Amino acid sequence: MLHGSNSTEVKELIDELKRSAKGRDPWWFDVSDKEIIGWSILPGVAYSCMQVFGNDVRMLTRCYIEPNARSKTLIRGTKELTPAFQMIKEQLYYAKQLGFNHAFFSTEYNRRNVIKRHASIGKKFGFQVEVLQGRYRTCDGDKFGCVQNIGLYRLSDKPFGLPRVE
Repeated sequence: MLHGSNSTEVKELIDELKRSAKGRDPWWFDVSDKEIIGWSILPGVAYSCMQVFGNDVRMLTRCYIEPNARSKTLIRGTKELTPAFQMIKEQLYYAKQLGFNHAFFSTEYNRRNVIKRHASIGKKFGFQVEVLQGRYRTCDGDKFGCVQNIGLYRLSDKPFGLPRVE
């Protein structure tokens, strides 16, 4: 179930994560400058939201996996979806229902191998993710981290909406 940004569940989650999330500054959970259409919440395990980019949507925005659940994301050969793929499954469902052209996730800096690893693990679960060549602009201006690597889930035959910059 995708939770709305103004829902009680999300407000309580953000407040709790600002107090307790290990390795994240509280500002990281401020999404007031983003067009968020919903949150995936796996209570006590993992959380992330979906951000609108025109006719496309970014999944796993502000993804946080609780420290005690992180080792599960590294298990190989298991048939059980990892927390990230549980959220992706839900978010892909809603992206299709809402009529988005594509769903994607992104990584900053030179973390292209994260996208490749995701695609490899996803394939084992039956997910079809395309590792796009180059990097794409995900925000305006010269902000650090605005040029990112993309893993794309094609939901239509329309072109991907973000501009490639390198």
